[in-house]
Amino acid sequence: MSHTLPHLLTDLPRDQTLRIADGQAHVIAVFEGQVWLTQDGDLRDVFLEAGDSFSFDGRGLTLVQALRDARLLVSDRVALDRAQGLDADSLHRQARVLRDAAIAALVRRGWSRAGSALRRAAAALSHRPLRPSGTGAAASHAFN
Repeated sequence: MSHTLPHLLTDLPRDQTLRIADGQAHVIAVFEGQVWLTQDGDLRDVFLEAGDSFSFDGRGLTLVQALRDARLLVSDRVALDRAQGLDADSLHRQARVLRDAAIAALVRRGWSRAGSALRRAAAALSHRPLRPSGTGAAASHAFN
């Protein structure tokens, strides 16, 4: 199974593969677990563990597969240059903030869509005639 890069900080379960194919230079830092990395046109196999990092050119497809459950920071060179001088904990916090913001935006969109659907349903129901309640034999026995 393959995943595309959804956020700066990525949890990659064991045996899952992350595909990076945008043509930009990237840096990958492993916070937890172990990964195997291979680049299109590069004969090397790169193995990274927690605390390791690696720079790659990104000219072709790069695959990152988790050998154990892993938590990764994948960043393009521009973002890394802006963050230069930050330690691993600071990068981890920054990545978590960006990821949390992306999740919050997704939740807001979901709630907005759910609210729109409820408003449409309420509008559709308001145009239907309502059946009178309290009619029939069952209703007459309810108050006896």
